[in-house]
Amino acid sequence: MSARLEKSWVIFKREEKRERILIDKHARLAQQAAPAPYPMLATVAIYTYGAAESKEQSQQLTGKIMQLHQRFEQAVDREGEGRFVGRIESETRLELYFYVQDERAAKAKLEACFNPPEPFRYAVSVREDAEWSLYDYLQPTERERHLSGNVSGLASLSSQGYQVQVEAKLQHYMRLPSREALQTIKDKLSRQGYKIENVDFDDAKSGWPHVLQISTVCLLTEDALNSQSGQLFDELSKVGGKYEGWGLVPKMTVAAKLRSYGGMLRFIGVMTVTVIIFGLLGMYLLDGQPTRLGRWLGTETEAVSQFKSPLKVNSRVPSTSFEDHLGNVLQLGNTGRPAVINFCDVIFEPCQDDYLQMQEMASAYMEKLDFYTVQLARDNTFLNEHPSVYPVLLDEEMAVYKSYGANRFPISYIVNGNGIVVEVVGPGRSVNREDMEYVLGKMESNK
Repeated sequence: MSARLEKSWVIFKREEKRERILIDKHARLAQQAAPAPYPMLATVAIYTYGAAESKEQSQQLTGKIMQLHQRFEQAVDREGEGRFVGRIESETRLELYFYVQDERAAKAKLEACFNPPEPFRYAVSVREDAEWSLYDYLQPTERERHLSGNVSGLASLSSQGYQVQVEAKLQHYMRLPSREALQTIKDKLSRQGYKIENVDFDDAKSGWPHVLQISTVCLLTEDALNSQSGQLFDELSKVGGKYEGWGLVPKMTVAAKLRSYGGMLRFIGVMTVTVIIFGLLGMYLLDGQPTRLGRWLGTETEAVSQFKSPLKVNSRVPSTSFEDHLGNVLQLGNTGRPAVINFCDVIFEPCQDDYLQMQEMASAYMEKLDFYTVQLARDNTFLNEHPSVYPVLLDEEMAVYKSYGANRFPISYIVNGNGIVVEVVGPGRSVNREDMEYVLGKMESNK
């Protein structure tokens, strides 16, 4: 029996011939099994249209197909005779694909998995595909890969206690290659009703130094997010831009707005009494917690009020035992060694870039510091494709995230061996070599 391959799946949707199909592909197969031993493509087509008329029959049909799928894999995977590639699913059919060594043997084994009469029509075919063209066809485009992240994003929001299937204010992040492209996109999106939130210049990502942040209201559903972010992706592609992802903006209640604008009101000095009142109010609500006065005025949204104030330089980080992505229980905080504690969520593309940057920093500096990434969502696809050289802690309940007061991604806390914050990098920026050298020098001078 051949050793089983570690499978890593990428799942996404594709619009084709006026039909939406769901593609489930073994993303690492080409790395683990060369095309040469498997020149034949075997296809099992199951036609599900009209096969179930009730919910109970539909459930039975689903169970039957799952059992067949397991039989197919066992039949062709035995002794390394074949490899499962992926599947395409639509409302009327399901197609499963295998690369196999021998045409006749594979067809006979796959057909033997059925037990006629089946409640559906089916067909087994085998053809030559020595170049693995079908595997290439199943590869998601950059746009499809981006849109597939919207499903993970919604699931992450739901797991963190946010309401979905409601309208919410979203911020979209994008990069442009030139000032002309930036101005073109700004003008076009402004005419379409988007609000320009921020324009910046950041040459950390070569080729796209101009950063644009916009906001609008969107219904938190897969279709609505795909429509809105897909449109932005297409508009940016026309000018050579890059869509980075989206984030949720909590609504501000009365108390939050008073605290936010209190400084401005004091500055313009409407009235001396007003200055005093709002100054006291700002101090009373300074820590962002729902105090008695805050509750009377109307507290902030739960997503904001449950966080502490962000940790600052010279603060002591909480000492916490936590489980990493491999199931190991680790100590985070006062461990006796300096550490970089990074917060990100790799379902979002900017955090994916941050994660990869952190891998580079860890490889260069792990002899001098420990590295940890606190990951909110369990996104095995990206982490499997990019294994970490240091522990990744899963914080799906956001316990560590809240205890540090982090409220935007990515953000990193660099602490000394006593758990004292020496430097805070971010939010919205990754740790670089200049940061590392500065912090190491700072800690050396404080010995």
